[in-house]
Amino acid sequence: MRKIFALLIFFTYSTLIAQIAWTPLNTGSLGELRNLVFLDQNTGFVISNIASSTTAKILKTTNAGNNWIELFSMTPGVFSSLQFINNTTGYIETSTNYLKTTNGGLNWITVSSTYEKPYYFLDTSNWYGGGLGGGKTTNSGVNWTALSVSEIYPTAYSFLNPRIGIMHGRYFNKVGNYGKSYFTTNGGANWLSTVYTSSSTPFMVGGIVDSSFFYTAGGYVVIKSTNSGLNWQRNELPSFPKIQSIQFVNRADGYLCCLSFDGINGLVFVTNDGGNSWISSPFVPAVPLYSIYFTSALTGFVCGKNGALFKTTTGGIVTGISQSNSEIADNFSLSQNYPNPFNPATVISYRLPAAGSVSLIVYDALGNEVSTLVNEKQNAGSYSVEFNAASLPSGIYFYKLVTEKFSETKKMVLVK
Repeated sequence: MRKIFALLIFFTYSTLIAQIAWTPLNTGSLGELRNLVFLDQNTGFVISNIASSTTAKILKTTNAGNNWIELFSMTPGVFSSLQFINNTTGYIETSTNYLKTTNGGLNWITVSSTYEKPYYFLDTSNWYGGGLGGGKTTNSGVNWTALSVSEIYPTAYSFLNPRIGIMHGRYFNKVGNYGKSYFTTNGGANWLSTVYTSSSTPFMVGGIVDSSFFYTAGGYVVIKSTNSGLNWQRNELPSFPKIQSIQFVNRADGYLCCLSFDGINGLVFVTNDGGNSWISSPFVPAVPLYSIYFTSALTGFVCGKNGALFKTTTGGIVTGISQSNSEIADNFSLSQNYPNPFNPATVISYRLPAAGSVSLIVYDALGNEVSTLVNEKQNAGSYSVEFNAASLPSGIYFYKLVTEKFSETKKMVLVK
């Protein structure tokens, strides 16, 4: 009975901690929320499709997601994508055409186009379109030119600037549900293959961090290049989820949301090492998640079905001290921090076989104290605490655990 009670405490406590890391927000809509887009730290947009009434809406916040207003709705209507090219001009793709605003979403006009979707609006004149091999217009859709790619149907585009972009897509020449992507460094005049193909699903999403860091994803596969497309690395997520949205805010910190294998739950994964490894967040809402967007390395939003919208200010990582197991440990231990190297946050775990005074302190390479993570009396058990080094420079640091009967020091590396 004692062991069952301890496990009950553990799972209840873990659920509370996950809720603290991601705070639910209220948009006033119960539709499927998709395509989160933020123009700055405070101003953001999301589209909502309500299947029961066949109504599509666009919602806006001007205070970092705390409050949302409805800007525009269409009945019947379905909005499939949302994009802003600057603070005033944006586009919404519908089932039949697209909508355009030139005043930050206050008013929308319907614009027709005969070219196949999806569309990507580089600016008001230069757009990219779908169909086999994709297409490009330089005069706002009046004339279209086929691109020099014949193997994929584009599912999305990502551009860093007018020259550097990625075409994410479905591989036409493969039997089955394959994905393949191409990238350009000369404004779409030529397209090069990403080399890797995915047998799990078409590559649906991706992006570009800078002129050398590209990434694309689909199914449970993420591929990236850190040398302008010369070489590509493939990473697979565990449990075969279905990636819906991915974003790197810099070369180290990345986030993605996906559906569980059965499509019931939403999942969030985090990387702090440039996508070499992905950590599953304990945050698992009982609704599918469709879009994720971070306005900084720590502040982000994720949305999904039934009006679900959540916000984190900790990078999706649990902060504070959490007791992960109420059973008595056999002996003292201090674990290696994870991830290591890290940027900017890492988690340090330790075990206590008896209650007592505990201190956990971080020092720089010169022995100067930079942070006191723990300084209190704690019960026996296993503990985890986050160390956030966002304000510290890259380098070697040491963390030291001291109790009445135990002391140990370990090294960790901060890489920015």
